[in-house]
Amino acid sequence: SNLLREYALGFNSYVVDGQWTLNIDYHPQQFTAEDIKALASSYQQVLEKLINHCLQAPGSYTPSDFPLLSLTQTQVDHLQTEYPFLEDLYPSTAMQQGLLFHSSLEPDNGQYETQLKFKLTDLDSDRFKESWEQLVA
Repeated sequence: SNLLREYALGFNSYVVDGQWTLNIDYHPQQFTAEDIKALASSYQQVLEKLINHCLQAPGSYTPSDFPLLSLTQTQVDHLQTEYPFLEDLYPSTAMQQGLLFHSSLEPDNGQYETQLKFKLTDLDSDRFKESWEQLVA
């Protein structure tokens, strides 16, 4: 076609029905078909290595996994060690911070002990998470 290209190469990737597809768009005067086949093959090899590494490595978090908090990698590593089944972290509310502060001043007074404990069944975890994020925002 006579359209001008903004970039020398164009990459479009998508997954349909579990099948990954990569389309590479190029100008034949800038690259040969063999160059593009070699590039695609190298890309696939590197991607497969990355996927295999991720599947074999134990899961770990980074501070960006907890956008509601300002944590360092050291803090995240410590929390993951202390709580191996950790899934998410949320900041404490002002009320929770106040309760913690006052209970630390008088640890034996029992004023802020749990008064009610119950188990939730059939909880819609997605809706709960969405509501919680709106609450602490």
